[in-house]
Amino acid sequence: MFASIPDRFRKEKAEGYRAVLHFDLGEIQQTVTIADGRCIVVDGLVDRPTCVVHAKAETYLSLELGELNPQMALMTGKVKVSDLSEMMRFAKCFRKFGTEKLLESAERPGPIGPLSGYRILDLTKLLPGPLATLWLAQQGAEVLKVEDPSSPDPIRDYPPIKNGLSVYHEALNAGKRSLALDYRKSEGRELLLKLVGNSDVVIEQFRPGVMEAFGLGYETLRKANPGIILASITGYGRTGPMAGLPGHDINYLSYSGLLDGLRDADGNPVIPTAQLADVAGGSMMALNAITTALLHRERTGMGQHVDVAMTKALPHFHALRWAEGSATNNYEGHLSGKMASYNIYRCADGRHVALGALEPKFWKKFCQLANRPDWENRILDADQTTLKNEVSALFASHPMQHWTEAMEHDEVCLSPVLTLREAAAHPLFAQGPFPPPMGNSPSWPAPQLGADNAHLLRELGLSDQERSQLRERGVTG
Repeated sequence: MFASIPDRFRKEKAEGYRAVLHFDLGEIQQTVTIADGRCIVVDGLVDRPTCVVHAKAETYLSLELGELNPQMALMTGKVKVSDLSEMMRFAKCFRKFGTEKLLESAERPGPIGPLSGYRILDLTKLLPGPLATLWLAQQGAEVLKVEDPSSPDPIRDYPPIKNGLSVYHEALNAGKRSLALDYRKSEGRELLLKLVGNSDVVIEQFRPGVMEAFGLGYETLRKANPGIILASITGYGRTGPMAGLPGHDINYLSYSGLLDGLRDADGNPVIPTAQLADVAGGSMMALNAITTALLHRERTGMGQHVDVAMTKALPHFHALRWAEGSATNNYEGHLSGKMASYNIYRCADGRHVALGALEPKFWKKFCQLANRPDWENRILDADQTTLKNEVSALFASHPMQHWTEAMEHDEVCLSPVLTLREAAAHPLFAQGPFPPPMGNSPSWPAPQLGADNAHLLRELGLSDQERSQLRERGVTG
């Protein structure tokens, strides 16, 4: 591990920087010194350190291999650092362990699907953009995941880690290619613009103005390729009083009114277990915007810049309540727990069932199976509270399994409220991975950072020597 440090040293990142780090790993003690653009490693703890790292040797190796999340290691005390800011500055001077031996990836098979032949340049991180481009890849598009080699997608390091890889990264990036490229540098920006020249879509999720600051705004991209489609995923839109504000899923839900509609028994808003705004307002809307823009270009030859504003997309997901409220000023909605025929009920064992007997034929069948024919004509009773209490008492008389065995496969629209573990094991999802892909299954696992650099840079006409020089200057990984 320490023997590889000189090979991983990035001289261009250490300009004007001097540091002495002591690594006290029990039986292993090493000093790493950076000075005058050089990196020296010696056995033992020598000189006065600017930072000291304490850990077990196997723990630190797991950290270098990416099997252990740095934040978790520090929070749990598995790794102790005397000066965290100094350690972070030091770490930026090195490529990750193992990347000095990174080999060119094997030839990838051509993607198959309705979007075969389209190339997507994916500059996004974390969830909304990567999930959208995963779906595009599953539909046959060639997705190039472009990451700054010194600051890649942080989800690569998120636990849980399996076989040295984050399961989140694997879930969102299978079937993509990886290009490690610092497009903030002029050389990297020029290479990215060359790729734009033979690509169809660029997707990004920076705050408004960041792409322009990089010199990669839509007008610049359009000069490189008049037909290019730029898809920008934003929290609140590219324009307006909130355009530049940061936010996350919970903020977008709260502004849209969706969070207010999700309440516990005490009437308090609850956090959904799924990232509804990121996925419904971001990933799905981006997929729709991109495929629609591609169709528009097929018909007109024109590219465009589409803005996927997650918060502004969310009202579509409670369109009926929105419409009812606009007409009556009552935004409660009929499908939000108001009706006895469309509700969630607690069973004797504390589990729950979901009853969706909205239509009279389903409600009638439910009443027959429940041996309550007196309920049949009460589906639209003005007093739904009394009816709900009576139905609640019925379901509370037996455990969940009793009700699902009695009604699940009849014309009732009744289902058990499953845990995620139970859902993953359900026969409904037995035919493929969970969650199931929107298109084809991925052709290969999520790529290592920069796994396709050699192939893609060679495609741009760069020689082996030029590629080596770019890597030495930190432009590529």
